[in-house]
Amino acid sequence: MLLRFDISKAVDPTQPFASFLMSLLDPVDIPATTDIIFQLEPSEDSQEVAFPLHRFILAARSEYLRKNLESCWIGKRSVKMTSKVHPRSIESIIKYIYSGEAMDPGREYRENLKFVAETLHVAPEMMELVSATGLPPTASIRDLRRIEMNRVQSDFEKFVHHEIIGRQRTVKTEDLENARKEMSAANPVWSDCLLYLDREDGTTTLFYAHIAILTRSEYFLTMFTSPFAESRTLFEHQETLPLLQLDVDTDIAPIVLTYLYTDRAEIPPDIALEVLCAAAFLLLPRLKSLAAITLENESDPLNDFGPADLYEILRAAWLTNTERLEYQIPKFRG
Repeated sequence: MLLRFDISKAVDPTQPFASFLMSLLDPVDIPATTDIIFQLEPSEDSQEVAFPLHRFILAARSEYLRKNLESCWIGKRSVKMTSKVHPRSIESIIKYIYSGEAMDPGREYRENLKFVAETLHVAPEMMELVSATGLPPTASIRDLRRIEMNRVQSDFEKFVHHEIIGRQRTVKTEDLENARKEMSAANPVWSDCLLYLDREDGTTTLFYAHIAILTRSEYFLTMFTSPFAESRTLFEHQETLPLLQLDVDTDIAPIVLTYLYTDRAEIPPDIALEVLCAAAFLLLPRLKSLAAITLENESDPLNDFGPADLYEILRAAWLTNTERLEYQIPKFRG
């Protein structure tokens, strides 16, 4: 009998990105996207336990785990661990990997947690978080938690920059199917779909992507959970990765992808309006707000803008329902 620990809700609700990552372990109304299982052998005080996880998250967060995924775990659906590893220890480590937070497995299991953490080369800061569990939220503890959340985002930032944006491929549109087959055969980032966008010059750009991350967008989530046959085929075994269209401009795509994987976005002021519209289309309200803030905070942003530019901003504010941007129009005119 396989047991699963529900650790998805054991995270600070004030950290939406961490909460989202944890929710992938116990999806509700979204597709299951795990692709590897950590399986623990029975011990004296526990039954066999299985933890379904995501290869790309393990790889993004741990160089040690990535090396194992690329070598001794390659092609394996499940990884067996010895009975020396207690479920509570793995539970705490998974929470740390996914959210940058940790849980106390109990005083009697702390030595086991330390042993497992050292074996898996988990950052020692995790044990500091465990020791801080239940203590009053002092400034130093808050700083530690903030640092660890930043570490999560930075790890994903490196991953998306090198493995998603860095591996993009642009081909002639008529060569799309061949490129799809080649990228599917290689797939060094454990992707389960390919995003494509068509360019005006008759070429198409392809990005590796992960359905788990795309569910952050209500646009893609609706696509994945719709009753149509096309959505169901996404989760069937296929020799080639399914293609999903990313209907945004070429220079906007890296910003959207970085935001989806990190909850961060550096938005140049000169394309903030385009990012705003893309975020509204993909139903990403926080990215839409970040784009609006970029427009608002730019020093003297519209001094050189004419009536046509003001009209485009006002029109975008109405179309995307960005009220705070509308309020800035009088200031821009002044």
